[in-house]
Amino acid sequence: MGNFGNKWNKFVQIFIEKNGYVKVVQGLQNTLLIAVVGMIIGVLIGTIIATVRVLPKYKTLPRALNAVCSFYVGLFRGTPMVVQLLIFYYVMLPLMGIKLPGVRVAMVVFGLNSGAYISEIMRSGIQSVDPGQLEAGRAVGLGFGPAMIRIVIPQAVKNILPALGNEFVVMVKETSLASVFFVGELMTSYKTVQSTTFLAIPSLTIVGIIYFILKYSLYRFHTVSFFICKYSEYFSNGNFCIKKDISNGDFYKIHNLNQIKQILTPQAATSVPDASIAVPTIL
Repeated sequence: MGNFGNKWNKFVQIFIEKNGYVKVVQGLQNTLLIAVVGMIIGVLIGTIIATVRVLPKYKTLPRALNAVCSFYVGLFRGTPMVVQLLIFYYVMLPLMGIKLPGVRVAMVVFGLNSGAYISEIMRSGIQSVDPGQLEAGRAVGLGFGPAMIRIVIPQAVKNILPALGNEFVVMVKETSLASVFFVGELMTSYKTVQSTTFLAIPSLTIVGIIYFILKYSLYRFHTVSFFICKYSEYFSNGNFCIKKDISNGDFYKIHNLNQIKQILTPQAATSVPDASIAVPTIL
């Protein structure tokens, strides 16, 4: 017991009195920075890839882009994150003559990796919407792009957001893999403190507690945001809206053919057949 007390006093002396906790705080900052920036990069890449993969494949260019995107997704989903980090840090960047700090390399690699997963999240969210929704928009005169933006995507968002929240929570945990080349994130700070104190268990316990508090906070926030998204009026019942004109932002409730003809532009209204249809609304 006395030996444990001596070790604990030594750890407290180095960790608190000699500012060892500063390394842990800096590691927490880098962990959050890598996760947030990686998530932003991943959302941008995922949006582009998902857009390409849901486009109609009638022409050669969309088919070629879809093949490239499919290869990208398969490459980053099929290889371990550690392998990607090591290849970028020790092979690709030196070959290209690029020197970047470890934190920035981790941001880029996590963003590229996350983009592959997020693209599939977005694509599955869009494809989960009933195809009849898009057909209804096309039937009342909207083009493919406007119909996707105004009808399909608002319904897909409620399916995409929860999965994006899970992706961010997982990414926070995976930042620990960046410690393989000591980028200064939370696990690297543990190794630094442990090498100074020669006490692994107290250092690892503190880092584990920080990870738990961080992940549990994100989990609770994700749960609340999912509840709001699922039961809010805007997303309720998977309904959609049709705008009066492409150039303005007014929303309308549309229940029958006559109302549709009244709010559509004259050119689009002439293309609507003389048959009554039911269109759900978000308002």
